[in-house]
Amino acid sequence: MIISNKKSVISFLLVILLIASNLLAMNVQIAGAAAAVFQPTDDNWMWGTSRGDSTGSGTSMTVLGSSKRAFMKFAISGAGEVESAVLNLTSVKGGTATISVYGGSATNWTETTISYTNVPQPVALLDVKSDATFAAGTSHSFDVSDLITGDGTYTLILTGSANEIQFSTKEGTAAPAIVINGRSTPDPTAPVPIVEGGVVPFNARGKFVDPLSNWNHTFSHTGLTSAEGRWQGQGAKWSTMRAAQSSNQSQLM
Repeated sequence: MIISNKKSVISFLLVILLIASNLLAMNVQIAGAAAAVFQPTDDNWMWGTSRGDSTGSGTSMTVLGSSKRAFMKFAISGAGEVESAVLNLTSVKGGTATISVYGGSATNWTETTISYTNVPQPVALLDVKSDATFAAGTSHSFDVSDLITGDGTYTLILTGSANEIQFSTKEGTAAPAIVINGRSTPDPTAPVPIVEGGVVPFNARGKFVDPLSNWNHTFSHTGLTSAEGRWQGQGAKWSTMRAAQSSNQSQLM
C-alpha cells in the first residue's frame, strides 16, 4: 500500500512538471519601439526686433534674458505613439545661466524670414535649468514631452538669464535634436515567455507552441472586441485564452 502511494505521488509530480514545461514553452511576440531623432528644419535667434543671423546660416544662436531668444522649428513625422521627447542642445559659448524652453505660438516662419512681424511668442514652459553650468562643448537635455505628442510641426523657444549663452545650430558643430521614444507595440519578432495567468496586450499577434507534441496555434486579436481560443497541449491538457477590450488585455486562463 505504501509503495502504491509513493508511485501515485511520483506520477502526480511528473504530470505537474509536464504541464509546467508546456506552459513555459508558450510565448507571445512583443517588441519595443526604437528611438527616433529629428533635427530642426529651421533655427535662428532674435535680438530684440532684429534677426540675430541675417542669412539664417549661422553656426550658433545666442540666448540672453528675454532680449536675445533662440528659435527652432521641427517637423515630426512617423513618430508613432510618443512615450517621451527630449531636446538635446550643445553649448558653444559657456557660462552659468538659467535656460528655459517654451513651446512657440506659431510655425509660419523660417530661419531666413523670421522677423518682428512673425516672431513666435512663448506659450507654455516645458522645462528649465536653473543656475546651471553650460560649459562650451557640453550637451544639455530638456524634456519637451508636454509639447511633442505626435506628428506635426513645432516651434521651440529658448530664453535665458543675465549671462549670455550660445548653442550650436544645425549648421554648427552639433545640431539641436529631438529624441523621441515610442511606446512598445506588438510585433512578431521578439518572443517573451509567459506562463498560465500571464497577461499579453489586447492587440497581440503570436503563436503558442507545445514542443512535446509540436502543435502550434497562431492567434490574432487585432481589432476584436472579444476573442477566445484554446491552447491544446499534450494529451487532454488545455488552457483557454480570452480577450476583453474593456480591460485592453488578454488573459491566459
